[in-house]
Amino acid sequence: MIGLLALFACGDGTAEVRADLEAKGLTVLEVKLVESEQGELFEYAGTRDGQFCMGDVGRSGSSLGCASSTNSLTTEVCSDDGGLFAQAWRCDHLSVGTACNDAGVILAKDGKPEGFERVVRGCNLGFADACRNAGVIVNGGLAGQAADPFAAATWFERACYGGSGIACKARGTLLKTPASPFACGTAAGTWFERGVALNNADSCNELGLQLNNCENGDKVRARAMFKAACDGGEVAGCSNLGSMRWAGHGGDVDVPGALSAWETGCTSKEPSVKACIKRANNGPPAEATVWLGKACDAGDLDACLDFGVGLIKANVNDQGSVMLAAFQKACDGANATGCRNIGVVRRDGLLGLEKSKDEAHAMFVKACDMGDAPACRELKK
Repeated sequence: MIGLLALFACGDGTAEVRADLEAKGLTVLEVKLVESEQGELFEYAGTRDGQFCMGDVGRSGSSLGCASSTNSLTTEVCSDDGGLFAQAWRCDHLSVGTACNDAGVILAKDGKPEGFERVVRGCNLGFADACRNAGVIVNGGLAGQAADPFAAATWFERACYGGSGIACKARGTLLKTPASPFACGTAAGTWFERGVALNNADSCNELGLQLNNCENGDKVRARAMFKAACDGGEVAGCSNLGSMRWAGHGGDVDVPGALSAWETGCTSKEPSVKACIKRANNGPPAEATVWLGKACDAGDLDACLDFGVGLIKANVNDQGSVMLAAFQKACDGANATGCRNIGVVRRDGLLGLEKSKDEAHAMFVKACDMGDAPACRELKK
């Protein structure tokens, strides 16, 4: 009986290896015995000094697993990023669905087929967003997979039923066509409704579009859907809500409410260019330049031109560099008018900027080469 108790006390050495690793500064996540015939070998993983580390420990001695055994660290690899390295290990060793998904997404972005395999494993482990990512991969023909919208639909449905609202929206969106951009008369609305029930803002916006644009649509509910989308952070919903309030569709005309919705969409972390432009075009003229500037910042090159011209008209000298940057952004985006405007600014020294005949000429040449007739005429003077 005493011998049996001693055997249980010694165990397989896992506790001793864990204690030894922790004594060496590792926060241990797992220690696992992988070999015991020719001496004990343990695999482990943990964190040390902000890094994710994994390795193995060999144990030898006349009485394996007991006090007379000795531990010897044979290999250890650490990584700073905690990204693919850590997530792949958690997927492989702990069968964590979220980790399989995260590792798969990283690999898929690099075009590696293993990325698809890992998100599928994450899906099979019950993580709905991994099912959605499997759909994204096959729908786009990514990570070595053939583009297959029918297979994508199956993955999106599985994710939607698993609780991924954005997957419900993706499934409905597959039913859109150039001839029917709002998927009128299809089952898309059913999928958008599922997404709405899961509080997905994108689904609210899509359902609002369908209700607002399809025959016999419910514009009152469409307006409510756009508000839910905007409240949930979907900036396209804010733009659409503003338009309905402005026009009085689905409810009373609400000009302040329209301006507020557009402002929300324009000032969000990922702003809606449409919301910025609508706010600029429909609000007080004196405020238009500010909102055009925000549209320019969000990537609308035509707004950059209008913003720069607005600053010139306001004739505020300390805005010269801001005006020039707006025209430069348009020019860098292959907008010939932006290049020509830089030429005009440098030719005339607008808003207090230094005149430069050489730079003006160079910009007129660039704009002319891009097909801008006024710039070509300028070169003939």
